[in-house]
Amino acid sequence: MQKKYRFNKPDYAVGENEKLYNDMAAQGWQLVKRGSWLSTFEEGKKDKYQYRVEIVKEGTIPTHQISDLKHKGWEIAAENGVVHVFRGSPKKSPNFFQLTLPQRDYVIDALKHEYILSAFIAAALLLVTAFILMSKMVSALWLHSPEALMMLAAFVLLFVFRTLYNSLRTRELKVAIQEGEPIDRSIKSGMRPHRIIEMSLLAMIAAIAIAGFAVVSSYETRPMPESSDGTYITLSEMGWDMPRVEGEDGAAAASVEESRNLLFDVCDSYEYISDGEESECIMSIQAYTPHFAFLEGMMPELIIASAGRDVGSYESRDIEGLDLALYGESGLEYIAMKDGIAYHIAYADPASLAGGQSEKDPLATLAAK
Repeated sequence: MQKKYRFNKPDYAVGENEKLYNDMAAQGWQLVKRGSWLSTFEEGKKDKYQYRVEIVKEGTIPTHQISDLKHKGWEIAAENGVVHVFRGSPKKSPNFFQLTLPQRDYVIDALKHEYILSAFIAAALLLVTAFILMSKMVSALWLHSPEALMMLAAFVLLFVFRTLYNSLRTRELKVAIQEGEPIDRSIKSGMRPHRIIEMSLLAMIAAIAIAGFAVVSSYETRPMPESSDGTYITLSEMGWDMPRVEGEDGAAAASVEESRNLLFDVCDSYEYISDGEESECIMSIQAYTPHFAFLEGMMPELIIASAGRDVGSYESRDIEGLDLALYGESGLEYIAMKDGIAYHIAYADPASLAGGQSEKDPLATLAAK
């Protein structure tokens, strides 16, 4: 038997849930299950049934009421949590449906627990996401793939907004039942404020996704020229005179990869030279040009965090021509700022590879560039 699935309307949207089930029945699809997220329908005869939604605490409908409703042509078609969906003949008016629930307090308590839990989940998710976005483990993503983190933040904001809105509406339903008011079965439509906010967040997610696709398409890798033609330096500019050599795994001897994301222009360069005997030099440089001025002051900390280190692992020195010069305690790593561009340099020469002090200073070459 064929089946169809539709997303549920929120528990508080009694009228919209009824409309969903009755519209599906008019098309020949009858409700067989209401899950936490989806309702399941099976193919049947058009307009064979009509549906009515009641807010009832699970397991609190007396057996005699179920029997009485069945005698009057109504049965429970599906239930999930406090939402119970009753099915009856279209010839019977919903006005003939009578469900007396002395367990009203149970319903109120169930709704209260539901909206408090929803609000707690939303707040907890927001705090966890904020912690993740500000943690060291995602610093490299901020530098190279900020679109991924922006997408995560936008999805979380959308989920949190929907959860908090549902919590508010569930509380309103609880108060209405508590005060003895009839359940609102009206069908809400149109671009209400909360839907405008949801559409705006969805549009933001779509825009970030499109931008991310454009970023993936912007990568360009090319051989490194003998003299730098961009935001990097070469080993020959540092005074080394050895031929470039391919890596043992076939990696290029010298390459430049340029890319662009929503926050930075990124230039990754790599160079390996060797005399074929005992002398060799290796240098890789990541140069980040921020698109926004406010990011410049954050760059050193982002780079340090992405390397899994802390500020205390670096020694600051004053070098003319550089706005910032940091030397890693390992003697193999350097961070610099020059003309609004942040540099992260890994450099090793014969002396440092042997465990001694580097023979040349890449930051001095960068300052003179």
